[in-house]
Amino acid sequence: MPPSTIERGGVVPVKSRCAVCPGVQSAPVRQVSWCVTVVVVSDDLAFLAAFAQWSLKGRLLVSSTRLLVLTDDSLLNHPTLSGIYSKMNAMLLVVKNLNELQECSVYMQQPYSPQRALMLKVASWTPRRGLTLTSSLQLFPDKFSRLSNGPHLVVASETYPTHDPVMVDDPKTPGRKVLRFFSALAKVLQLLADTTNFTYTYVRPHDGIWGTQQSDGSWTGMVGIVRREEVEIGLGPFPLNNLLNEAVDATWPVTIEYGRLLGGRGQPEVDPWGFLFPLEPLVWAAILAALLVLPLAMCLMSSCFSLKTPAEWMDDTFNLVSLISNQGIMVQNNWWWERVVMAVWGLVTVVLTQSYAGNLMALLAVRHIPQPIQSLEEIVNDHSVALLVSHV
Repeated sequence: MPPSTIERGGVVPVKSRCAVCPGVQSAPVRQVSWCVTVVVVSDDLAFLAAFAQWSLKGRLLVSSTRLLVLTDDSLLNHPTLSGIYSKMNAMLLVVKNLNELQECSVYMQQPYSPQRALMLKVASWTPRRGLTLTSSLQLFPDKFSRLSNGPHLVVASETYPTHDPVMVDDPKTPGRKVLRFFSALAKVLQLLADTTNFTYTYVRPHDGIWGTQQSDGSWTGMVGIVRREEVEIGLGPFPLNNLLNEAVDATWPVTIEYGRLLGGRGQPEVDPWGFLFPLEPLVWAAILAALLVLPLAMCLMSSCFSLKTPAEWMDDTFNLVSLISNQGIMVQNNWWWERVVMAVWGLVTVVLTQSYAGNLMALLAVRHIPQPIQSLEEIVNDHSVALLVSHV
C-alpha cells in the first residue's frame, strides 16, 4: 500500500534488554504474548519512538516474540529506532512507491550495532518478482544465538571471594594494562563470548557496589549502569528476586547457592515449673474450676435434703481433692447422687492422672535446651549477636 494509506496504530509497549543480571520477569502480559508476532503500522516518528522506548521499559518483546513494523522509507535507519530494534526480534517492512510500481523491502538491525549503523536489507517484494531474499539470512533470523557482526561489549563486574580482579598486559596495546577477572563465572562469560561471537572488556562500577534501589526509583552499582545502558552486561552472580526482575533481564541461572545461619545452642536447663508442662493451661484451669464448682454444687443439693455441718462439707471437698491426688476416700451415710458424683469424678481423675504421668515421664526423658534465636527478626533486633560471614 502507498504511504498515504498507512494508519497510525498502537500496541502494548514493552522493553527487552540483553544483560547477565538478575531474573527474567514473567509478567502476565508477557506470558500470554509468548511466541507471537506483533504488527505495528504507522508512519509517525513520534509514535514509533514512544512505542520503542516503552517497549524497552516494559520488556515484553523478548527474542521469542516477533515484531513487524510497517512504515515508509522516510524512517529507515533512524538512529533511535535502529538502536532499539537491534535489541528486539524486530523487522521493518518499508513501503516504497516508485512511480506506480510498488516495492516493499524488509530490513533488520544486528544486535549491538555501532551507533548510526545502517540496517541490513534481508528481503524485498514486488508484484512482479514476489518475495526475494537479498541476503543469506531468513526472515526473523535467530540473531541472538550467534552475533554475526562480532560486536565488542562492555562488562561490569565487582570483586568478591573467589572472583578476584587482576590487571594484565593488553596484547593489542603493549604497555597497557586491562582489567581481568579469574573465577568460574568469568570462565562462563568467556564460554558465552566464544559461542555467541563477541569480545568484551571489564569495567568496575564507580561506587564499587552491586546495586540497590534508591528512594527515587533509580539504581546504584552494577545494576544501575546496566539499567542506564552504560554497559551491556553485568557479571554477577545476582540473586533472583522480584525487585531486580523489574530492573533488568537475566540469563538462565548459572549457579545455585544456599545460605545458612548457624547459632550456638544453649546449655541443658532444669525448669522448676516443669511439672506444669504435661497438661495445657486450659486443662489446669478446668481442674481448678471443677474443684470449686463440685463441692459448691454438692453443698447446695445437700441443703435441699438434709442439713449438713461445715465439717461434712469440708469432707466432700477433701474427698474430691483426694481422688485427683490418687488417695483413698471413705464414703459413709451419703445420698446415692453423691456416690454417683464421686464415681464420675473418680473416672475423670484416672484419665487425667494417667495422662499427666505419661507426659511427665516423656518430658523428663528429653533434656530441655533453650534456643534463644527463632527468627531473622530476632537476629536483627538483638544487638549482642555477632554475625560472621564465611564463603566456602
